[in-house]
Amino acid sequence: MTEDFIQNIQFDIFSVELVIGETATLLMAEDYVTIREVFVDNVKVEPNENKQIFLESGGDELWELAEGDILQPKENRTFTLKKANEVDVVNGSTDKYLNEQGDFTTINTSPIGVTGSELYMSIQDSDIAGYKLLSNSIDALETEITITANSSQGIVWGNKYLTPEYTATTIPAKSWGFDYWRKVSTALNNSTKHLRVSIYRGGIETDIISLTSPDINDTDFVERQVAYTLGAIELRQGDRLGVQEGFSTTRVPDVTLTFIVGDGRGWFMRVPLALSHKDLENKNAETTFQHVDTTTTKETLVEADKVAIYDSETGKIVLTDKSNVGGGGSTDIISTNVTNNTGTIVINTTPNWQRVNISGGGNTLILDYPNGTLPTKNREYLLVINNATTITIMLTLPTVSFVKGGIAYSFKNTAGSIPIDKNRSIEVNVIFFFIDATTCIIRTQISQFI
Repeated sequence: MTEDFIQNIQFDIFSVELVIGETATLLMAEDYVTIREVFVDNVKVEPNENKQIFLESGGDELWELAEGDILQPKENRTFTLKKANEVDVVNGSTDKYLNEQGDFTTINTSPIGVTGSELYMSIQDSDIAGYKLLSNSIDALETEITITANSSQGIVWGNKYLTPEYTATTIPAKSWGFDYWRKVSTALNNSTKHLRVSIYRGGIETDIISLTSPDINDTDFVERQVAYTLGAIELRQGDRLGVQEGFSTTRVPDVTLTFIVGDGRGWFMRVPLALSHKDLENKNAETTFQHVDTTTTKETLVEADKVAIYDSETGKIVLTDKSNVGGGGSTDIISTNVTNNTGTIVINTTPNWQRVNISGGGNTLILDYPNGTLPTKNREYLLVINNATTITIMLTLPTVSFVKGGIAYSFKNTAGSIPIDKNRSIEVNVIFFFIDATTCIIRTQISQFI
Protein backbone atom coordinates (compact mmCIF):
# COMPACT_ATOMS: atom_id res chain seq x y z
CA MET A 1 0.00 0.00 0.00
CA THR A 2 1.29 3.47 -0.94
CA GLU A 3 0.40 6.61 1.01
CA ASP A 4 1.10 10.07 -0.41
CA PHE A 5 0.96 13.09 1.90
CA ILE A 6 -0.15 16.21 0.04
CA GLN A 7 1.17 19.47 1.43
CA ASN A 8 -0.07 21.85 -1.24
CA ILE A 9 -3.29 21.50 -3.17
CA GLN A 10 -4.41 24.39 -5.38
CA PHE A 11 -8.10 24.76 -6.17
CA ASP A 12 -10.01 27.28 -8.23
CA ILE A 13 -12.94 27.05 -5.83
CA PHE A 14 -13.31 26.71 -2.08
CA SER A 15 -15.13 23.39 -2.33
CA VAL A 16 -13.27 20.25 -3.39
CA GLU A 17 -14.92 17.22 -5.02
CA LEU A 18 -12.90 14.01 -5.16
CA VAL A 19 -14.50 11.15 -7.13
CA ILE A 20 -13.40 7.77 -5.82
CA GLY A 21 -12.23 5.35 -8.52
CA GLU A 22 -11.76 7.99 -11.19
CA THR A 23 -8.81 10.12 -12.20
CA ALA A 24 -9.15 13.29 -10.16
CA THR A 25 -8.00 16.73 -11.25
CA LEU A 26 -5.20 16.46 -8.74
CA LEU A 27 -1.67 17.18 -9.86
CA MET A 28 0.77 15.07 -7.86
CA ALA A 29 4.33 14.20 -8.85
CA GLU A 30 3.49 15.40 -12.35
CA ASP A 31 1.03 12.51 -12.83
CA TYR A 32 -2.70 12.24 -12.58
CA VAL A 33 -3.69 9.48 -10.17
CA THR A 34 -6.76 7.41 -9.40
CA ILE A 35 -7.98 8.14 -5.87
CA ARG A 36 -9.22 5.20 -3.80
CA GLU A 37 -9.48 6.48 -0.23
CA VAL A 38 -9.26 9.78 1.59
CA PHE A 39 -8.09 10.25 5.19
CA VAL A 40 -8.19 13.37 7.32
CA ASP A 41 -5.92 13.15 10.35
CA ASN A 42 -5.80 9.39 9.84
CA VAL A 43 -9.57 9.09 9.93
CA LYS A 44 -11.11 7.70 6.77
CA VAL A 45 -13.70 9.94 5.09
CA GLU A 46 -16.43 7.74 3.61
CA PRO A 47 -17.82 8.62 0.15
CA ASN A 48 -21.50 9.11 -0.52
CA GLU A 49 -23.63 6.79 -2.63
CA ASN A 50 -22.20 8.39 -5.77
CA LYS A 51 -18.67 7.68 -4.58
CA GLN A 52 -18.05 11.37 -3.95
CA ILE A 53 -16.29 13.12 -1.07
CA PHE A 54 -16.77 16.86 -0.43
CA LEU A 55 -14.14 18.63 1.67
CA GLU A 56 -15.33 22.13 2.58
CA SER A 57 -12.42 24.55 2.63
CA GLY A 58 -14.07 27.66 4.09
CA GLY A 59 -14.39 28.10 7.83
CA ASP A 60 -13.30 24.59 8.88
CA GLU A 61 -10.27 23.70 10.92
CA LEU A 62 -8.47 21.67 8.29
CA TRP A 63 -7.61 24.09 5.52
CA GLU A 64 -5.97 27.48 5.31
CA LEU A 65 -4.93 29.78 2.48
CA ALA A 66 -1.24 30.30 1.98
CA GLU A 67 0.59 32.80 -0.16
CA GLY A 68 -0.70 32.84 -3.70
CA ASP A 69 -4.13 31.64 -2.55
CA ILE A 70 -2.80 28.09 -2.25
CA LEU A 71 -5.04 25.86 -0.14
CA GLN A 72 -3.08 23.72 2.32
CA PRO A 73 -3.73 21.77 5.53
CA LYS A 74 -3.26 23.78 8.70
CA GLU A 75 -0.27 23.19 10.91
CA ASN A 76 -0.19 19.72 12.47
CA ARG A 77 -3.03 18.55 10.21
CA THR A 78 -2.67 16.01 7.42
CA PHE A 79 -4.65 15.22 4.32
CA THR A 80 -3.85 11.73 2.97
CA LEU A 81 -4.77 9.98 -0.25
CA LYS A 82 -4.45 6.26 -0.82
CA LYS A 83 -4.13 5.90 -4.53
CA ALA A 84 -4.43 2.94 -6.90
CA ASN A 85 -1.51 2.06 -9.11
CA GLU A 86 -1.92 2.89 -12.75
CA VAL A 87 -2.43 0.02 -15.20
CA ASP A 88 0.15 -0.12 -17.98
CA VAL A 89 -1.41 -2.27 -20.69
CA VAL A 90 1.68 -1.95 -22.90
CA ASN A 91 4.66 -2.49 -20.61
CA GLY A 92 3.01 -3.71 -17.41
CA SER A 93 3.93 -7.04 -15.76
CA THR A 94 1.72 -10.03 -16.54
CA ASP A 95 2.61 -12.00 -13.39
CA LYS A 96 1.01 -9.64 -10.85
CA TYR A 97 -2.50 -8.73 -9.81
CA LEU A 98 -4.06 -5.65 -8.19
CA ASN A 99 -4.94 -6.55 -4.62
CA GLU A 100 -7.65 -5.03 -2.43
CA GLN A 101 -5.24 -2.43 -1.05
CA GLY A 102 -4.55 -1.07 -4.49
CA ASP A 103 -1.04 -2.49 -4.92
CA PHE A 104 0.32 -4.73 -7.65
CA THR A 105 1.39 -7.98 -5.97
CA THR A 106 3.01 -11.15 -7.24
CA ILE A 107 0.52 -14.00 -7.42
CA ASN A 108 1.22 -16.68 -4.84
CA THR A 109 1.71 -20.20 -6.15
CA SER A 110 -1.36 -22.27 -5.37
CA PRO A 111 -1.36 -26.01 -4.69
CA ILE A 112 -2.36 -26.50 -8.32
CA GLY A 113 1.16 -25.40 -9.22
CA VAL A 114 2.81 -27.61 -6.60
CA THR A 115 3.87 -31.03 -7.83
CA GLY A 116 4.17 -34.14 -5.71
CA SER A 117 2.05 -36.70 -3.89
CA GLU A 118 -1.31 -35.74 -2.42
CA LEU A 119 -2.17 -36.66 1.16
CA TYR A 120 -5.83 -36.53 2.21
CA MET A 121 -7.37 -36.24 5.64
CA SER A 122 -9.55 -39.29 6.25
CA ILE A 123 -12.16 -40.32 8.79
CA GLN A 124 -10.37 -43.68 9.05
CA ASP A 125 -8.26 -44.34 12.13
CA SER A 126 -4.48 -44.53 11.85
CA ASP A 127 -2.68 -47.61 13.09
CA ILE A 128 -1.30 -45.28 15.79
CA ALA A 129 -3.84 -44.87 18.60
CA GLY A 130 -5.28 -41.37 18.94
CA TYR A 131 -4.67 -40.38 15.31
CA LYS A 132 -6.71 -40.33 12.12
CA LEU A 133 -5.25 -41.45 8.79
CA LEU A 134 -3.52 -39.07 6.38
CA SER A 135 -4.05 -41.19 3.29
CA ASN A 136 -2.83 -41.35 -0.31
CA SER A 137 -6.46 -41.83 -1.42
CA ILE A 138 -9.44 -39.62 -0.69
CA ASP A 139 -12.53 -40.85 1.16
CA ALA A 140 -15.46 -41.60 -1.13
CA LEU A 141 -17.93 -39.48 0.85
CA GLU A 142 -17.75 -35.93 2.22
CA THR A 143 -17.62 -35.53 6.00
CA GLU A 144 -17.86 -32.14 7.71
CA ILE A 145 -15.32 -31.69 10.50
CA THR A 146 -15.98 -28.97 13.12
CA ILE A 147 -13.89 -27.17 15.73
CA THR A 148 -15.63 -24.82 18.18
CA ALA A 149 -13.86 -22.03 20.10
CA ASN A 150 -14.47 -18.78 21.94
CA SER A 151 -12.30 -15.85 23.01
CA SER A 152 -11.31 -17.41 26.34
CA GLN A 153 -9.84 -20.61 24.89
CA GLY A 154 -7.02 -19.50 22.64
CA ILE A 155 -6.32 -22.01 19.84
CA VAL A 156 -8.53 -25.09 19.98
CA TRP A 157 -6.90 -27.97 18.10
CA GLY A 158 -8.83 -30.67 16.25
CA ASN A 159 -7.97 -34.22 15.19
CA LYS A 160 -4.41 -35.28 14.51
CA TYR A 161 -3.69 -37.08 11.23
CA LEU A 162 -0.74 -39.35 10.39
CA THR A 163 0.56 -40.98 7.21
CA PRO A 164 1.75 -44.60 7.09
CA GLU A 165 5.48 -45.08 7.65
CA TYR A 166 7.94 -43.81 5.06
CA THR A 167 11.16 -45.43 3.97
CA ALA A 168 14.30 -43.32 4.37
CA THR A 169 14.13 -40.49 1.82
CA THR A 170 14.56 -36.74 1.33
CA ILE A 171 11.72 -34.32 0.61
CA PRO A 172 13.33 -31.71 -1.66
CA ALA A 173 13.32 -27.98 -0.95
CA LYS A 174 10.19 -27.03 -2.87
CA SER A 175 6.68 -25.67 -2.30
CA TRP A 176 4.13 -27.59 -0.26
CA GLY A 177 0.48 -27.03 -1.19
CA PHE A 178 -2.71 -27.02 0.88
CA ASP A 179 -6.26 -27.07 -0.50
CA TYR A 180 -9.42 -27.01 1.60
CA TRP A 181 -13.02 -25.72 1.85
CA ARG A 182 -14.03 -23.97 5.09
CA LYS A 183 -16.59 -21.68 6.70
CA VAL A 184 -17.44 -20.19 10.10
CA SER A 185 -20.75 -20.06 11.92
CA THR A 186 -20.63 -16.27 12.41
CA ALA A 187 -18.60 -13.46 10.90
CA LEU A 188 -19.10 -10.81 13.59
CA ASN A 189 -15.59 -10.99 15.04
CA ASN A 190 -12.15 -12.12 14.00
CA SER A 191 -11.84 -15.89 13.54
CA THR A 192 -8.62 -17.58 12.42
CA LYS A 193 -7.69 -21.06 11.25
CA HIS A 194 -4.34 -22.58 12.24
CA LEU A 195 -2.38 -25.45 10.70
CA ARG A 196 0.65 -27.37 11.89
CA VAL A 197 2.59 -29.96 9.88
CA SER A 198 4.96 -32.22 11.77
CA ILE A 199 7.29 -35.19 11.50
CA TYR A 200 6.24 -38.07 13.75
CA ARG A 201 9.32 -39.99 14.87
CA GLY A 202 9.39 -42.51 17.69
CA GLY A 203 6.17 -41.16 19.18
CA ILE A 204 7.39 -37.52 19.19
CA GLU A 205 5.97 -34.79 16.92
CA THR A 206 8.32 -32.09 15.60
CA ASP A 207 6.64 -29.19 13.78
CA ILE A 208 8.08 -28.23 10.38
CA ILE A 209 5.29 -25.90 9.14
CA SER A 210 3.03 -23.54 11.11
CA LEU A 211 0.41 -21.47 9.24
CA THR A 212 -2.21 -18.97 10.40
CA SER A 213 -4.95 -17.81 8.06
CA PRO A 214 -6.28 -14.29 7.61
CA ASP A 215 -9.61 -13.49 9.30
CA ILE A 216 -12.38 -15.85 8.17
CA ASN A 217 -15.74 -14.19 7.60
CA ASP A 218 -17.33 -16.67 5.19
CA THR A 219 -20.48 -18.33 6.47
CA ASP A 220 -20.72 -20.46 3.32
CA PHE A 221 -18.06 -22.90 2.18
CA VAL A 222 -15.22 -21.22 0.28
CA GLU A 223 -12.18 -22.95 -1.21
CA ARG A 224 -8.75 -21.80 -0.15
CA GLN A 225 -5.36 -22.73 -1.64
CA VAL A 226 -2.09 -22.01 0.11
CA ALA A 227 1.53 -22.64 -0.92
CA TYR A 228 4.44 -22.75 1.50
CA THR A 229 8.10 -23.13 0.52
CA LEU A 230 10.17 -25.27 2.83
CA GLY A 231 13.80 -26.40 2.86
CA ALA A 232 14.81 -30.02 2.31
CA ILE A 233 13.46 -32.46 4.91
CA GLU A 234 15.17 -35.75 5.77
CA LEU A 235 12.83 -38.64 6.57
CA ARG A 236 14.25 -41.66 8.36
CA GLN A 237 13.00 -45.21 8.07
CA GLY A 238 9.67 -45.39 9.93
CA ASP A 239 9.02 -41.61 10.01
CA ARG A 240 5.53 -40.31 9.33
CA LEU A 241 4.08 -36.93 8.37
CA GLY A 242 1.34 -35.46 10.52
CA VAL A 243 -1.09 -32.54 10.25
CA GLN A 244 -3.52 -30.86 12.66
CA GLU A 245 -6.03 -28.04 12.18
CA GLY A 246 -6.77 -25.50 14.91
CA PHE A 247 -9.22 -22.61 15.37
CA SER A 248 -9.34 -19.40 17.42
CA THR A 249 -11.71 -16.44 17.68
CA THR A 250 -12.02 -13.13 19.52
CA ARG A 251 -15.77 -13.57 19.93
CA VAL A 252 -17.05 -14.33 23.46
CA PRO A 253 -19.86 -16.70 22.38
CA ASP A 254 -18.83 -19.91 20.66
CA VAL A 255 -17.91 -19.82 16.97
CA THR A 256 -17.58 -23.00 14.91
CA LEU A 257 -15.14 -23.64 12.08
CA THR A 258 -16.23 -26.29 9.58
CA PHE A 259 -14.07 -27.87 6.89
CA ILE A 260 -14.56 -30.91 4.65
CA VAL A 261 -12.86 -34.31 4.53
CA GLY A 262 -13.43 -36.64 1.56
CA ASP A 263 -14.87 -36.60 -1.96
CA GLY A 264 -14.52 -33.61 -4.32
CA ARG A 265 -13.94 -30.90 -1.69
CA GLY A 266 -11.86 -32.89 0.75
CA TRP A 267 -8.86 -31.37 2.56
CA PHE A 268 -5.53 -32.35 1.04
CA MET A 269 -1.85 -31.49 1.27
CA ARG A 270 0.50 -31.83 -1.68
CA VAL A 271 4.03 -32.86 -0.67
CA PRO A 272 6.90 -32.45 -3.19
CA LEU A 273 7.74 -36.13 -2.95
CA ALA A 274 7.10 -38.84 -5.53
CA LEU A 275 5.00 -41.80 -4.41
CA SER A 276 6.72 -45.13 -3.84
CA HIS A 277 5.07 -48.27 -5.20
CA LYS A 278 4.01 -49.40 -1.73
CA ASP A 279 2.08 -46.14 -1.22
CA LEU A 280 -0.04 -46.57 -4.35
CA GLU A 281 -3.66 -47.57 -4.02
CA ASN A 282 -5.41 -50.06 -6.36
CA LYS A 283 -2.11 -50.95 -8.03
CA ASN A 284 -3.64 -53.10 -10.77
CA ALA A 285 -6.95 -51.29 -11.24
CA GLU A 286 -5.90 -49.98 -14.67
CA THR A 287 -5.08 -52.61 -17.29
CA THR A 288 -2.48 -50.37 -18.94
CA PHE A 289 -0.57 -49.79 -15.67
CA GLN A 290 0.19 -53.02 -13.82
CA HIS A 291 2.60 -53.54 -10.93
CA VAL A 292 4.62 -56.70 -10.32
CA ASP A 293 5.14 -57.58 -6.66
CA THR A 294 8.65 -57.80 -5.23
CA THR A 295 8.54 -61.59 -4.87
CA THR A 296 8.01 -62.05 -8.59
CA THR A 297 10.72 -59.54 -9.38
CA LYS A 298 13.25 -61.37 -7.21
CA GLU A 299 12.40 -64.69 -8.84
CA THR A 300 13.01 -63.18 -12.24
CA LEU A 301 16.48 -62.08 -11.18
CA VAL A 302 17.84 -64.89 -9.05
CA GLU A 303 15.91 -68.14 -9.55
CA ALA A 304 17.34 -70.22 -12.37
CA ASP A 305 14.39 -72.61 -12.45
CA LYS A 306 11.90 -69.90 -13.52
CA VAL A 307 10.99 -68.78 -17.02
CA ALA A 308 8.66 -66.05 -18.28
CA ILE A 309 5.58 -67.01 -20.26
CA TYR A 310 2.53 -65.16 -21.56
CA ASP A 311 -0.66 -65.93 -19.62
CA SER A 312 -3.50 -65.78 -22.13
CA GLU A 313 -6.15 -65.57 -19.41
CA THR A 314 -4.77 -62.51 -17.60
CA GLY A 315 -2.89 -60.98 -20.53
CA LYS A 316 0.25 -60.66 -18.38
CA ILE A 317 3.80 -61.97 -18.48
CA VAL A 318 4.18 -64.34 -15.53
CA LEU A 319 6.87 -66.62 -14.13
CA THR A 320 6.59 -70.39 -14.04
CA ASP A 321 8.87 -73.25 -13.18
CA LYS A 322 10.79 -74.17 -16.32
CA SER A 323 9.75 -77.79 -15.87
CA ASN A 324 6.26 -76.65 -16.90
CA VAL A 325 7.57 -75.70 -20.31
CA GLY A 326 8.36 -78.50 -22.77
CA GLY A 327 11.85 -79.94 -22.46
CA GLY A 328 12.21 -79.21 -18.78
CA GLY A 329 15.84 -78.09 -18.98
CA SER A 330 19.04 -79.83 -18.02
CA THR A 331 18.24 -81.50 -14.71
CA ASP A 332 20.79 -84.21 -13.86
CA ILE A 333 19.97 -87.86 -14.72
CA ILE A 334 18.88 -89.83 -11.71
CA SER A 335 19.90 -93.50 -12.00
CA THR A 336 17.76 -95.99 -10.12
CA ASN A 337 18.91 -99.63 -10.08
CA VAL A 338 15.87 -101.80 -9.63
CA THR A 339 15.74 -105.57 -9.24
CA ASN A 340 12.38 -106.18 -10.74
CA ASN A 341 10.65 -109.07 -9.02
CA THR A 342 7.14 -108.01 -9.96
CA GLY A 343 7.76 -106.93 -13.51
CA THR A 344 6.43 -103.41 -12.82
CA ILE A 345 8.04 -99.95 -13.05
CA VAL A 346 6.14 -97.31 -11.07
CA ILE A 347 6.47 -94.04 -13.00
CA ASN A 348 8.08 -91.14 -11.08
CA THR A 349 8.27 -87.84 -12.99
CA THR A 350 9.81 -85.85 -10.11
CA PRO A 351 13.13 -85.89 -11.98
CA ASN A 352 13.06 -85.06 -15.68
CA TRP A 353 15.19 -88.13 -16.48
CA GLN A 354 15.22 -91.56 -14.88
CA ARG A 355 17.27 -94.74 -15.48
CA VAL A 356 16.08 -98.18 -14.42
CA ASN A 357 18.26 -101.31 -14.62
CA ILE A 358 16.27 -104.53 -14.97
CA SER A 359 18.11 -107.53 -13.56
CA GLY A 360 15.24 -109.97 -13.07
CA GLY A 361 11.50 -110.39 -12.69
CA GLY A 362 10.51 -112.51 -15.64
CA ASN A 363 9.98 -111.71 -19.27
CA THR A 364 7.13 -109.21 -18.91
CA LEU A 365 7.45 -105.56 -17.86
CA ILE A 366 4.57 -103.17 -17.11
CA LEU A 367 4.66 -99.34 -16.74
CA ASP A 368 2.50 -98.33 -13.73
CA TYR A 369 1.18 -94.75 -14.14
CA PRO A 370 -1.83 -94.70 -11.72
CA ASN A 371 0.36 -95.45 -8.68
CA GLY A 372 3.19 -93.18 -9.74
CA THR A 373 4.17 -89.56 -9.15
CA LEU A 374 2.71 -87.59 -12.06
CA PRO A 375 2.85 -83.92 -13.10
CA THR A 376 -0.07 -81.49 -12.87
CA LYS A 377 1.20 -79.25 -15.67
CA ASN A 378 2.82 -79.76 -19.07
CA ARG A 379 5.86 -82.00 -18.63
CA GLU A 380 8.39 -83.98 -20.70
CA TYR A 381 9.79 -87.13 -19.08
CA LEU A 382 12.46 -89.56 -20.28
CA LEU A 383 12.67 -93.13 -18.95
CA VAL A 384 15.71 -95.24 -19.90
CA ILE A 385 15.20 -99.00 -19.36
CA ASN A 386 18.28 -101.25 -19.47
CA ASN A 387 17.77 -105.02 -19.84
CA ALA A 388 20.58 -106.57 -17.81
CA THR A 389 19.08 -110.08 -17.94
CA THR A 390 19.85 -112.96 -20.30
CA ILE A 391 16.36 -113.05 -21.82
CA THR A 392 14.19 -110.80 -23.94
CA ILE A 393 11.72 -108.73 -21.91
CA MET A 394 8.38 -107.65 -23.38
CA LEU A 395 7.39 -104.08 -22.34
CA THR A 396 3.62 -103.74 -22.32
CA LEU A 397 2.40 -100.22 -23.08
CA PRO A 398 -0.66 -98.92 -21.12
CA THR A 399 -3.91 -97.97 -22.87
CA VAL A 400 -6.48 -97.61 -20.08
CA SER A 401 -7.42 -94.08 -18.95
CA PHE A 402 -7.45 -93.27 -15.25
CA VAL A 403 -8.09 -90.40 -12.80
CA LYS A 404 -5.50 -89.30 -10.25
CA GLY A 405 -5.67 -86.21 -8.00
CA GLY A 406 -8.75 -84.94 -9.85
CA ILE A 407 -6.97 -85.08 -13.23
CA ALA A 408 -8.16 -87.39 -16.02
CA TYR A 409 -5.15 -88.98 -17.77
CA SER A 410 -5.55 -90.78 -21.12
CA PHE A 411 -3.04 -92.36 -23.53
CA LYS A 412 -2.44 -91.46 -27.17
CA ASN A 413 -0.62 -93.64 -29.73
CA THR A 414 0.20 -96.48 -27.32
CA ALA A 415 -0.68 -100.12 -27.93
CA GLY A 416 0.86 -103.59 -27.83
CA SER A 417 4.22 -104.71 -26.49
CA ILE A 418 7.81 -103.74 -27.26
CA PRO A 419 10.65 -106.30 -26.96
CA ILE A 420 13.81 -105.38 -25.09
CA ASP A 421 16.59 -107.75 -26.09
CA LYS A 422 19.11 -108.92 -23.54
CA ASN A 423 21.94 -106.49 -22.84
CA ARG A 424 20.10 -103.76 -24.71
CA SER A 425 18.24 -100.57 -23.67
CA ILE A 426 15.27 -98.56 -24.81
CA GLU A 427 14.21 -94.94 -24.31
CA VAL A 428 10.63 -94.20 -23.41
CA ASN A 429 10.00 -90.49 -24.14
CA VAL A 430 6.76 -89.38 -22.51
CA ILE A 431 5.01 -86.01 -22.96
CA PHE A 432 2.24 -84.99 -20.56
CA PHE A 433 0.08 -82.49 -22.46
CA PHE A 434 -2.63 -80.69 -20.45
CA ILE A 435 -5.75 -79.67 -22.37
CA ASP A 436 -6.96 -77.85 -19.25
CA ALA A 437 -6.40 -78.04 -15.50
CA THR A 438 -8.18 -81.41 -15.19
CA THR A 439 -7.48 -83.15 -18.52
CA CYS A 440 -4.12 -84.57 -19.63
CA ILE A 441 -3.12 -86.62 -22.71
CA ILE A 442 -0.02 -88.84 -22.41
CA ARG A 443 1.96 -89.31 -25.64
CA THR A 444 4.73 -91.91 -25.80
CA GLN A 445 7.62 -92.41 -28.22
CA ILE A 446 10.02 -95.38 -27.93
CA SER A 447 13.56 -95.77 -29.29
CA GLN A 448 15.79 -98.87 -28.91
CA PHE A 449 19.58 -98.80 -28.86
CA ILE A 450 22.51 -101.02 -27.93
